[in-house]
Amino acid sequence: MRDHRWMVFSLCAVLTGCSLVPHGSEDPLTLQEYKKHVMAIDEAEAVADPIERCLAYPTPPEFDWPQATMRLLCLDMWQTVSHLPELKRMIDAKDWPGLEAHYATLLQRHYAGDDPEFILYRSFPLYSWASDQEADRYTTRWLEGAPDSPYAHMARGMILVDRALAAGGGRPARLFPDARMRAASRLAAQAEHILSRANALEPRLLPAYRQRLTAAMLLGDSDAQKRLLEQALAQSPQSFYVRERYMATYTPPWHAPFDWMHPFADEAAPYLKKNPRLHLLRARAASWTGREYLDLGWHGNALDAYRAGLQSGPDVETLSTAANIAFREEHHLQAIMYWTQLMRFSRYKPLRALEGRAAAWWHMDEGERAYCDYKALLVFDADHETALKYIASYEPRLRAKGTALSGVCGPGNGHARRLRAIVAEAEGKTATEVGN
Repeated sequence: MRDHRWMVFSLCAVLTGCSLVPHGSEDPLTLQEYKKHVMAIDEAEAVADPIERCLAYPTPPEFDWPQATMRLLCLDMWQTVSHLPELKRMIDAKDWPGLEAHYATLLQRHYAGDDPEFILYRSFPLYSWASDQEADRYTTRWLEGAPDSPYAHMARGMILVDRALAAGGGRPARLFPDARMRAASRLAAQAEHILSRANALEPRLLPAYRQRLTAAMLLGDSDAQKRLLEQALAQSPQSFYVRERYMATYTPPWHAPFDWMHPFADEAAPYLKKNPRLHLLRARAASWTGREYLDLGWHGNALDAYRAGLQSGPDVETLSTAANIAFREEHHLQAIMYWTQLMRFSRYKPLRALEGRAAAWWHMDEGERAYCDYKALLVFDADHETALKYIASYEPRLRAKGTALSGVCGPGNGHARRLRAIVAEAEGKTATEVGN
């Protein structure tokens, strides 16, 4: 049933100045504060440059995230890296020395601090290949052409880890059926063999350790994960993204996956000044308490735990789960804020965030904003059923009001512009080509 509480609140706010207080929330917003926050979202999503757009997004009022940390995370996600077409061109040309020099330079820049931390990881393409077959073809050719290249081993091993994850559903080997276990374990073992060669050739190649942590998770080898973490941190003690992957994949053999997380996050404390991203480990540790509440069906307690975790920073997994719970519990304003932050800090989850935020806008009687998010969804999925249905039902209302459809979101619409930019960078196309 349609939630009309926002209309009641709007009237209440106009007459008495009362606040919007979602059930269980400690951070009420007045109507004026709500409008100010939403306008700031609109203004940010109209910014064309992805880094400046990320920096322009408003932080939810309940959190006090340091601006310096926000800038680091924005640079990690949105600074441009070399496009896939250039990589394919060099492989087609069998320019093995050129590829080696390119990645050796990226590695040098990483350790010198000249590039944001995640750029080295993003420089190995995973999601932007046209197909699994293309990824297999190019990474195999690179490895065959340059058998002593740590970067060729990294590129090929990462594809195999992704295949293993798909085969096993992203869970430890002991938790899925025999047939899937055999397929996932076989692929994970192949990936570990190739990626271990990458680290033997270049011990400083942190993305290979990160992928090997996932492979070890699929193989159910927690001892190997500990060794890999130690080896990686010996090269880069202040690394966030290796620690983050360990935290996401490590499962202790005694089946108590939460007790170790707070001490693990605290171990990074000496490096917080060098790498403020490490604060997000505390967010992940605190939020995992919410998983225990979810298992018990205590959704309100779970949301409180996730919100407590987010006080330490915008961990994307925590944001994603918190947004889903908030929406389920009909805290639609919180869900909108969390899904907006997910789009701000993760280039890999815009589809789910837009789906959720569009639905939450609708529950808040923000029909035009829901319309624009659903229009933006079609950039990713032209056959998205919910988006097509909503657009078909809402456009007659706009016409009845005499509103030109082109003016609702328009060519300058921030949602579509942002999504075109994501697709353009992944595929090496211009935003105009993607839009067309």
